[in-house]
Amino acid sequence: MTKYNISGDGWCNDNGGTAMDYISTREAAKKLGVTVRRVQQCCSGGLIEGAVRFGDRWMVPADAVIAEKRQAGGHVTAPEKPARIPMPLISGIFEPGHALEYIASLDDDEMKLTAQAEYEYFRGNAAESLRISAQLTESSDMTVRMSGLLLHAFSAIAVREIRTARRDFYLCGELPENPAARHPLNGQCVHLS
Repeated sequence: MTKYNISGDGWCNDNGGTAMDYISTREAAKKLGVTVRRVQQCCSGGLIEGAVRFGDRWMVPADAVIAEKRQAGGHVTAPEKPARIPMPLISGIFEPGHALEYIASLDDDEMKLTAQAEYEYFRGNAAESLRISAQLTESSDMTVRMSGLLLHAFSAIAVREIRTARRDFYLCGELPENPAARHPLNGQCVHLS
């Protein structure tokens, strides 16, 4: 196990001084008996005290534990779900060539379905992406709905269903403002000629 510590000079690979020892999310996942994705979710959700984000990576204290949320009366509840992110596959962190494993590791069924639609679209199977993403376009979650509509629209273009794409882009513009669902389109309708 490689341990790192943080000093005033940044990361260093020695264990001297009083700096806290850190390990990678992969090492933490192995130690805690969960997936790497779960460690990342717990870091994002504030369930691992002392976790630090550097660029696109999390570093976890070597003695980390996943915090449990306790209700009044001392009952243990499941950790809160992290905020949903648009397009979980292209926003995710995984080794090249391991997209399917990453998709399988997603705990949220709608995020998993979104990632599957992305996967099919990017591997050139627009018809399958169109079929999968159609299930997401009516989601009550605005992040999922926005992702579903965008995937459905771009898949529709690829299979030459231009009217469907126009409708989907129009519906994107009609979604209520949701800070978690911000996208480069900024909620604006896209007009196709």
